[in-house]
Formats: sequence, C-alpha cells, structure tokens
Amino acid sequence: MEHSICPYDDGNILTLQIYGETNLHPHPTGPIECKILKYYRLSTLSCVMQVEIDTLCSQGKRFILKLYDHRFATQLRADEKVEPFTPLHQTAYWDFVESGRASNLLAWLEEDESLEEDKDLEEDKSWERWPPQERDWGQNEVHLYNKPLDLYDSEYGVHNQLQDLQGTDRFWKETSSEKWGLGQNEVYLYSKCLDLYDSECRAYDQLQDLQGNDIPRLIAKVRLPLASPPSIQALLPAELHEIKGVLLEFIDGFTLLELMEKAPKEAWQNICDQAIRVVHSCNDRKILNEDVQPSNVMVTTQSQSQAEKAYRVVILDFAQCRIREPEESDEEWGRAKWVQDEEGAIGQVMKSRLKKVGFDLVYNPSLRYLEWASGEDD
Repeated sequence: MEHSICPYDDGNILTLQIYGETNLHPHPTGPIECKILKYYRLSTLSCVMQVEIDTLCSQGKRFILKLYDHRFATQLRADEKVEPFTPLHQTAYWDFVESGRASNLLAWLEEDESLEEDKDLEEDKSWERWPPQERDWGQNEVHLYNKPLDLYDSEYGVHNQLQDLQGTDRFWKETSSEKWGLGQNEVYLYSKCLDLYDSECRAYDQLQDLQGNDIPRLIAKVRLPLASPPSIQALLPAELHEIKGVLLEFIDGFTLLELMEKAPKEAWQNICDQAIRVVHSCNDRKILNEDVQPSNVMVTTQSQSQAEKAYRVVILDFAQCRIREPEESDEEWGRAKWVQDEEGAIGQVMKSRLKKVGFDLVYNPSLRYLEWASGEDD
C-alpha cells in the first residue's frame, strides 16, 4: 500500500503550538496534541478537519482545525494551475529554502502586495530595491525581474501594459511564473495561504462580538511545525518551517445546502431568514465577504425535542473577507457591497433551490446598497 504524503489522515496525531492569545481554558503551557477524527477531503483553500483534544475538556473535546497548508489546499492549487503536491515538490521546496532564496521571494511577495491593489507601479519601483544577485530565484530558471523590468522601461510602463491582470491573483502566474520551478511555485502558494490566514484572523477579530452565536468561536490561532531537514532547521524566516491555522468551535449540524434533507419544511423559511440576518450582522461590522454561499452556512439544532426543534444558523469561512478601509468612502464601500451582494448569495440562491421542490421562499432584498448601484453611465 502506497504511503500517503498527506499528514491529515483520520486517526493521526498533530502537535500544535499556540500562537498569540487564546480562549483555551485552562491555558496550555506548551504544545497541545490533537487527534484527527475526520479530515474533510473537500476542494478548499485550506485543510479542514474535526479534531479531538483531551486536555480541553472544559470546552468539550471536539473542535474544527483549519490549516492553511499550501501543500494540500486542493482548490488553491487548482485555481493557480499547480499540480498536486508530491515528494518531488517537497524536495524542491526544501532545496529552495536551503538556497536562501525562498526567504527573499517570500519577503518580496509580502512587500509587493500592492500588486493586488490598483497601484501605479511606475511610482513604486520596488523591483529596483533588490540587488541583482537576488533577482535570480533559481539556477537554470527564469530571472523573474527581466520581464517586468523590460516592461517597466517601456514608454507605457508596467501598470498600463498589465492593467488587465492588475489586481488579480494571476498577475505573476500570467507574466512569468509559467517558467518558475517547483520551489518557486510552492513559496508563491505558501504566500497566498498566509494572506488567507491573515484575512480569516482579521475577520474573527472584527466580528468578536458575534463569536459563539452567529459565527463560530475562535478558540486559538495555531502553528503546525513542519518536519524540515536538519540542515535547514535554523534558516530564517521561521514561518517557512510551519503551517498557520485556526482552532474553532465545532458546529455539529448540516449546511444550508442540505436544508431540504435535514430539516422539516415548516422550518425552511425561518432558517433562511436567520442566515440572511447573520449576513446583515457581518455587514454592519464593516466586513465584505467574497465567499458567502449556502455551503458556508451551518445549521445546528438547539433543542432535541421532537415536537419542536429550534435552530441556530452560523456562517463559516472568512478567508476571503476584507475589512472596510478607513479612507474608503461611503460610495466606494457601497458600490463594492452592492456588486458582491452577500445577501442575495443566500436569499436568492435558496429561493431558486427551494422553488425546484415546490417551496416558495419569501425573500425580499433589503436593497440597503441600492443608492450605490451602477448606473447606465458607469
């Protein structure tokens, strides 16, 4: 039987390190061990699993662990057109770290997050701040800066020539990464996972008063050390040797997609109304969520009475969120919210789904961002 390179098989034990503040009681004084009860083999941007931690009995034993592991985040790798992780990718990643160039590439990717924003690169010139010897990320591989520098030196500038790609996750993949080696691709994906992790953590901080009710309770931010080769364990940055993640309250229930099979028809309207209310609660706290969908809404039973069940609706997954910027005008924010239509991603979608089984869901859009809708002249 072929040995799986993935460490998240059911029954495996993971040793986690707590990162920063925690809601764990009692507060752990060192690493904690968790047993994987169920690894959700879904196409996702993170690795999600149900775990058991015996030392935290005061808060129950079961939790959800989300690890932003670039190696096995299947949706992320598919989106970026990178093949599944293999021992060959693992060797290339550690070789790249050992070369010292992985840290340079990671630092550059983190510094140049402005590439994801609508920023004039002619004024930035961040490429010029890197010494020539650090612009070649790998032997016999593309000099990543050659193409951008050539474009930058052109009369139009890199911003104008790449405006169709600017602000997209595919910027580097479309300009130069088709020639990247395996090591470069893994560091790029690692950087994307750091962004997703940071977004999730910022969202939970912003929505702190909703935790335990409308969204899961954030138990702790965690790190999973990687088994790096002894020869490079001391190399910095340390984050290249670990996977970051979050430990969350376990919600025992079903997703909104399963509503028709798991809840009685008389409860459908109330459950959908609750889901829309939770979306509005997040809206009121200056969150824009680009991943609102029925599969990210959990429904749990609060009463076990067969005569009358009460349901709690919880929204999951905030890795593709952003918080309103202080300088963002009402018009800019309102337009972004109108275009995203988080409310409709639940209300309109569920109305259409339930209509197929003869149920007329009452959904009246709030139109709270209507005044910022695009006009004919926009």
